Amino acid sequence: MGGKWGLFPFLLAAAACSSEPSQATIWVSSMAALTIGPDSSRLNMVSAGGCIDAFAGIYNPIPQGSFSLAGTLTRLTTGPIPWITHAIIKGARGNDKMTITVIDWPDVDTLGPFTIRPGSAPGWEDCPPPPGP
Repeated sequence: MGGKWGLFPFLLAAAACSSEPSQATIWVSSMAALTIGPDSSRLNMVSAGGCIDAFAGIYNPIPQGSFSLAGTLTRLTTGPIPWITHAIIKGARGNDKMTITVIDWPDVDTLGPFTIRPGSAPGWEDCPPPPGP
């Protein structure tokens, strides 16, 4: 193992593992789950009842470091028809932790911040719409 290259391959692999950002496609907490797709991402947010009552659509890649991206916010429990509005998705992405906040526009209502980490998809379902009149 002492030859010309010695420990070089081992050190290169260790350096790559320690500083690479997570390539996870699912980031979770107890109240939010982000699924990152090739062209868009979806952040599901759960109510106290444990079902998805709102979700944000993000239509740009989520970069490392601080970000502020345009998207949409859909609320499933505002009436018999889901309510959709523009949103700003702000946060910071690290190697193994991301904070993310959704701000609906123009109402400037804030959901979050959520601190999420790479994980597995939770088994949440959409909340049922409230009963009609």
